[in-house]
Amino acid sequence: MRILRSWLQTPIGANFASQFAWQGENELRAFQILLIPVYYQTSEESSNFMLDLRRDLKSFKAADAHAYNRLFVFYESDTSILSSTLTNMAWAGFAVMLVSVLLLPSLWSATMVVLILVLIDVAIIGFMHFWDLPLNMLTMVNLIISIGFSIDYATHICHTFCHCVGRTRDLRVFETLVLIGNPIFHGLLSTLLGVSVLAFTRSYVLRVFFKMMTLVLSLAFAHGVILLPVLLSLIGPMNSRKEPVKEALKNFVKGLKRDNRRENSRECAVESLP
Repeated sequence: MRILRSWLQTPIGANFASQFAWQGENELRAFQILLIPVYYQTSEESSNFMLDLRRDLKSFKAADAHAYNRLFVFYESDTSILSSTLTNMAWAGFAVMLVSVLLLPSLWSATMVVLILVLIDVAIIGFMHFWDLPLNMLTMVNLIISIGFSIDYATHICHTFCHCVGRTRDLRVFETLVLIGNPIFHGLLSTLLGVSVLAFTRSYVLRVFFKMMTLVLSLAFAHGVILLPVLLSLIGPMNSRKEPVKEALKNFVKGLKRDNRRENSRECAVESLP
C-alpha cells in the first residue's frame, strides 16, 4: 500500500488518485477502474455488453466488484423491452376484447374484431423492420397506443354489419360499406393529414411517432375495410333480425308518408291562419 500511495503522488499517478478511496493511512477501502468499451451500434449489443460484464464480475471472487455506467439505465430497459411490450399489448388486447364483447351485438363479431387486431399488430411489428424502427421505449409506447387506433375501423365495420338487414352476408357487407365506408375513409384522411406535418421534423421522437402512426392507420384501414368485409361475407355472423328487407323498406316508406302527412297538415294550418 505504501508503494501505491507513493506512486499516486507522482505526476502520472496523480491522474488516478481520485479512483481510490482510503480508510486510514494504509487500508484501501475501494477503487474503480475506467473501462472504455468498443462503440456499439445497436441497443442489443450494448445490453449484451452490460450483461456479460456483470457476469464476469460476479465470477470474480477476490473482491466484491460491480459495474456502473450512466447509460446502464437505458440498457436495463432494452433487456426487458420485448417482454414488457408483449405483456402490455396482451393486457390492452384483453381490455379491447372485453369492451367488444360488451358493446357488439354478436360474440362472433367480437371474436373477428380481436382477430383483426392481432393481424394488424403482427403486420405493424413486421413492417417496423423495413422502416428502420427498432423496438425501444418509443416504439413500445406507440405499439400500445396503436391498439386503440387499430380497433377503431374494425369495430365500426362489425357493428354496422350486425345491424344491417340484408338476407345474405354479401348484401349486408355491401350495405355496411355504403353506410360506414365513406366516414371511415374521411377519418383516415383527416388523421393522416394531421400527422403528415411531422414528416419534416428533425426530432427523432416525432419522426418515430409519424412513422408508427402512418403504419397503424394504413394497416388498420387495409385490414378493417378490405380484409374484414371479405371475412364477414364468408364467415360473418348470421342476421339475427327477424325483419326482412322488404318489411324494413315498407316501414321506411310508411315513415316517409307519415312525415309527409304531418308536413301537409302543418302547411294547411299555416294557410288557415288569418
